[in-house]
Amino acid sequence: MYQEILSSGQYPVFVNWNSGLLSSYSDHLFRVRQKEDSPLLGAVTWPVYLGMDILRSLSRVPMVLTGLLLEDAKTNNMVAPIFDKKPAIEVGTDIYCRKHSGVDPEEHPGLCSKTAPTPIPDKFDLSMGHDQRGLGEMIVAGTQYLVTLPAKMVVAPVLDAIGTSAWNNMLRRVSLLYHVDKEFHVENDPRSLSARARGDSQLGLSRIPASGGVSLFMKEFINKYCADIRDNSGEWEITLVGHSMGTIVLNELIRNFGTIPAEKCGNPQSIHLPVKNIVYMASASTIRHYEGTVIPFLENTNADFYNLMLGRQAEIRETQAFGLSPRGSLLVWIDNFFSNPLTHRDRMLGRFDNFMVTLHDIPESIRGRIHIKSFNTGWKAENTEPQRHGDFENLRFWEKECWMASPPKGMICYKP
Repeated sequence: MYQEILSSGQYPVFVNWNSGLLSSYSDHLFRVRQKEDSPLLGAVTWPVYLGMDILRSLSRVPMVLTGLLLEDAKTNNMVAPIFDKKPAIEVGTDIYCRKHSGVDPEEHPGLCSKTAPTPIPDKFDLSMGHDQRGLGEMIVAGTQYLVTLPAKMVVAPVLDAIGTSAWNNMLRRVSLLYHVDKEFHVENDPRSLSARARGDSQLGLSRIPASGGVSLFMKEFINKYCADIRDNSGEWEITLVGHSMGTIVLNELIRNFGTIPAEKCGNPQSIHLPVKNIVYMASASTIRHYEGTVIPFLENTNADFYNLMLGRQAEIRETQAFGLSPRGSLLVWIDNFFSNPLTHRDRMLGRFDNFMVTLHDIPESIRGRIHIKSFNTGWKAENTEPQRHGDFENLRFWEKECWMASPPKGMICYKP
């Protein structure tokens, strides 16, 4: 992959960190207390924390199992209409038909004939995947579901017990990429960050530098960029690509480094990082976090944003551990088990059902630079498009054509 990207004339930089479910829960149980690394206190108090998780899970069993069954009902075409009103599909169809002035496009005959809205064009670039599952596929999936349902009902409360605490520590690990714990302690140890800041006449204790790995890299990156600006060494063009929790990392990158202060590059005013494209794949960011970071950046630059998502049915029917665990992708698990969304905007950005119904929040001025793509669902598409949360690693994410609604004919964008 790395050589393929280089051969395309691009220079990739990858950010890797450990965000595993079990290791994150282990941190919660044995090390982290009130978001501080406290292994000694953790060794003493872990039984209490484990007990609290178990009691919390037991108290939530009715809610968890009800949510599990209601979510699963959406994958059954016979009973889905009772529980699934498909508001995201309604929004998507309205956008699509308005963009085509209320006329059925050739590739979607009959799509706009029922709605035929007033032909006020919509600016969003939208590609909606289809549910291509056949009867045989549904019978196989339904049989597997019924056979493994007892196991799901046992595993779901266990997942709920560890999920919330593990997810919180996953988010903590993202934060540590930018700000390490030592930044928040004022110590006299000469090796400490605070001691170095105290001894540097340019800093002082109110300017202890951000020392997470990504922060250190971005400082050097911006120094290099500013040097090239001063030397007129040529134009830069950056594409930010994130998958799952990687999109949360990019949100923070945009927030912390998207705007470069005037003094950094010797300009009369601040400038923006030369980001041309922002590509989110199956984003584990909340809609709120994206709206507070990416949207303002788009309003102040000419960047384009691409939101690539699984098909809505692929999202909720994904199976793990041979179907013994609750169905659904990681994003479904976060929405239903790991997090506690206060409003719809606190749900996952990378789910078609979540994202589409929040489009009314996007300013008119940037709608033409928002590209929305969900993939097809079913066996017919499994060799050409992602069907699972982890499948995005098989997408040629560095090729712009593969983000578009319709890649050029013959181009291979996905290799399982």
